[in-house]
Amino acid sequence: MFNKRVKKRFQFRLYRVRVGNALHFQLRVGLGDDMPSDFIPVHRSAFAKHLPLEESHPTAVDAHFELSGLLAWMEERLPG
Repeated sequence: MFNKRVKKRFQFRLYRVRVGNALHFQLRVGLGDDMPSDFIPVHRSAFAKHLPLEESHPTAVDAHFELSGLLAWMEERLPG
């Protein structure tokens, strides 16, 4: 599932963020050479125009599930 093409072009990180009084997990994306401070939330990225992406998730499992769906979608569309 984690294709080398995708791993070379994009990096994904899971951040803990506060939503109200609760801690949630937010999936962020950056280009291969970005510093962690340059990563943006996926729900604000260009991917969100094509997929329903959440701002945050209550569990890390939910965030990884969304990442799996995003990577599968990218695999189908990234050129060779």
